Amino acid sequence: LKERWVLTVSRRFEEVLPTLPEPTTALPAVADSQRIYCELPEMEAGEEAYIEAYERLRMFRQLGMDDLVVLHPDSTWDDGHGGTPALEPQGAPAKGGDDAFREYLDAIGDLKLPFALSHGFRDISPLDSSWATGHAGMDAQGGLISTGPGRFQLKSRSIAALAATSLRHVQEQYSPNAIYLRHMAAEPPWTRVDSDARLGDEACSYLHTLQAEQALLASLRDEEDAHVVVDGGHHWMHRGLLKTVIARLGGESPSTQPLVVDFPLRHMDRQQVNIGLGSPEDFLGTDVPEGARDSRSPAFDRYLATTVAFGNAGLVPDLVRWGLPAVAKVYYMLRPLQTFYLGVQVESIHYQRGGNLLETTEALVAGAHELSQVRVVYANGLHVYINGAVEESWEISLDEDPTYVLPPASFLAHGPDGLLVYSADAGQGRIDFVQCDDYLYCDTRGERLNVGPITVRGAAVVTTHDWQIDVYPIDTTEPIELEPATIWPDRRLPPLRVLAFRDDADEPDVESASVSGSTISLRPQDDVYRYRITLPEWMVEPGN
Repeated sequence: LKERWVLTVSRRFEEVLPTLPEPTTALPAVADSQRIYCELPEMEAGEEAYIEAYERLRMFRQLGMDDLVVLHPDSTWDDGHGGTPALEPQGAPAKGGDDAFREYLDAIGDLKLPFALSHGFRDISPLDSSWATGHAGMDAQGGLISTGPGRFQLKSRSIAALAATSLRHVQEQYSPNAIYLRHMAAEPPWTRVDSDARLGDEACSYLHTLQAEQALLASLRDEEDAHVVVDGGHHWMHRGLLKTVIARLGGESPSTQPLVVDFPLRHMDRQQVNIGLGSPEDFLGTDVPEGARDSRSPAFDRYLATTVAFGNAGLVPDLVRWGLPAVAKVYYMLRPLQTFYLGVQVESIHYQRGGNLLETTEALVAGAHELSQVRVVYANGLHVYINGAVEESWEISLDEDPTYVLPPASFLAHGPDGLLVYSADAGQGRIDFVQCDDYLYCDTRGERLNVGPITVRGAAVVTTHDWQIDVYPIDTTEPIELEPATIWPDRRLPPLRVLAFRDDADEPDVESASVSGSTISLRPQDDVYRYRITLPEWMVEPGN
C-alpha cells in the first residue's frame, strides 16, 4: 500500500483548493433551466408500489407542477431479494413484474412528466446474459464481492465492454427521457477497487477504477442523445464530465457547517447543473422528528436557503415525510429563480460582518464566514442574499423597495426583468414570496395578509393565461379573496364565473363563489385542487 499526503497552507483561499484537471471537452450550455427534480423514495416490495408512485405524481401534476423530472430509485427494478438481472433490468416481480411496470410508465407518459430510470454499472447478476465470473470483482480474500442478494460488484475493467449494451437495453425497452446514474459519483471510487491478483498492476488500483469510470462518464457526456442525471456526493472528482448531478454535500452534518460557497460556484463548471443538496435528511445529517417536518420549520427553511446559496436547481422533498406544501414551496419558489443562475457566471461573492462585505480570503482570515451571511452577484445582474446564521438577522435595503429583514435561514433574490423572490420580512412578518411572468406564489406562514391580488392565510398559487385566472389553494383553510381587476387593470370586466376542479371529476363544476364588489372569495374544499376564474359561458366560444 502506497500513500502520499500533500498539505497546502496559505492565507489565500484559492491556493488551498484542489487542482482539478481541466476538461478537454466543454459541457454544453444549460438547457431547460426551469426544470425541478423529484427523486422518488425507495419502493417497497408489493403490488401497490407503482400505483402509489403514480398517484403521488398525479397529485403534483394537478397542482400545476408540470416542469418536474422524475428520478426513479434502484428499487424500481429490484425487490431486494435478488432474482432479477442487474445489467438488463426489468419490472420487479413483487411489484407486478414487467407488465405492471410498463403500464406505470405509460401512465406517467399521460401525465407528460419526463422520467429517468436508474442504472449504476456497479453490479452484475448471474441472471444477466453477459454474466461471467471474470466480470465480477474480487475481494482481498479471493472471493467475489457481493453488493446485495444475487448481485456482485462489476469489475471496473468490464464497464466499457458492457455499458453500451446495457444502456441500449434500457432505452429500447422502456424509452426513458434520461438515465439516473447511481453510485458512480455518489460513492468514492476506492470503495469499488478490485483485488483480483490476475490483473497485475491494475489490482487494488484506485487510479484504474477512477479512470475506467471517468471514461464511461466522458462517453455519456459526449453522446448527443444521452441524457444522464448523476447521483452525487463525490461529484467534485469528475469536473467537466457531468451535465446534471444531485449535489449531495459531504460530511456527517452539512447543515451545521459555515456557508462557504466559493468552490462550487467559482471552481466547478458553471454549465454543470447541480440539483438540490440531497434530501433534507441528507443535508441535516439526522432524521428530523415528525413534528419538525413541514414547509415552515427552521430545518426546511435552512434546506431551501442553502439550495439557493449554492446556486442549485430545486429537488423536492419526499411527499409522505414533508407534506405537499413543502413540495410546492420548493417547486414554485425555485422554478423562476434558478433560470437566472443556472449556467450563469458568478461575478462576486462576499461575506457580511458588521455591516461590511468581505471577499472570501478576508472573510476566512477574519472569521466572518462563520456567520454565514453571503451575497452572491451573477454576471446577468442577479443579486442573491442568504442568511445562513443561527441567531442573527440581516437587514437588506434595496433602491425604491422596503427594507427586508432576513431572519436566520432565509434569502432574498432580485434581478433582471423585475425578478423578486424572497423568504424574509418585508414589513408584514416573514413570508415566502415569488412574483414572475408565469405566476404569483406566497406563503404567509399562518398570518392573514394581503399579497398583491390575493388575501390569504397560508399558501396559494395564482396563475394567469388570457382570460383565465387559476388559483391553487395549497395550505390554507380560510377563504382566499382575489381581486381580478388587480391582475387585469386595463380590462373592462364582465361578471366572471368560477370553476372548481375536483379530484374525482373529469370536468370542472361551476362554483357559486361569494362576490363582494370587485372581490371574489374562494372557499377551500378538501376535494378541490384548483379554482378557475374565467369569462361567463355565453362569452366563450363553443369547445373552449
